[in-house]
Formats: sequence, C-alpha cells, structure tokens
Amino acid sequence: MAAARPITADTVRSREAEFLIASASRLDGIKFGPADSRHLAEALTDNLYLWNLIVEHLLPELGCKLSPSLCQQTTALAATVLRYTQAALESPTASAVHVLAGLNRELAAEICAESTFVT
Repeated sequence: MAAARPITADTVRSREAEFLIASASRLDGIKFGPADSRHLAEALTDNLYLWNLIVEHLLPELGCKLSPSLCQQTTALAATVLRYTQAALESPTASAVHVLAGLNRELAAEICAESTFVT
C-alpha cells in the first residue's frame, strides 16, 4: 500500500490551478441559447465560488506561500470577476464569459509559475 502524500501549500495551489482551468473550459463550452441559461448560471456561480475560496486562502495570517504581489493582484482580479459574473448573470454575453475564462487561465498560469509542485 502506498503512503499518502502530505498536503502542502503547493499541492493546494496545484489543485486550485486545476480547478481554475476546469472552470475556464466549462465556461468556454457554454452555448448561448434559451435552453442553456441554467447551465450558464450554474457555471458562473461555481466559478465565483471557486474565486472566493482562492481569495480566502490568500490572507497572510493563513500562511499564504505566494508572493505578496500575486496575492494583491489576485484579490483585485476577484473584484473584476465579481463584476463580470454579475454582468453575465444579468445579461449573458459571450465576451463577458470569455473574459472570465481568460482570467481563470491567467491566474492558473501565475499560480503554477510561483509554486513548487510535489511530484
């Protein structure tokens, strides 16, 4: 039986990056038709929830291992995500959803660049 690997800040960040990329793919896969409005709302709500979880773990008192600059930028991006999500929920447009998916991918890339992953 293999021993369980300890969960470190790096493995948590790795999972966050994976979830961001998965959410971006889900957002990109949404079609814009009357039958798809529920799926879009669910995807947007789930994406916002993911961003809230990430921002909660950026607080220095929780031992955030990322640079202060990335923590600050991510918190600012979260405000943008909130605005775009609200706009997309009220009046869905492909461009707003595309921006959200792009922000997810950008943050995932930054997290990966700053983290040392356990292999």
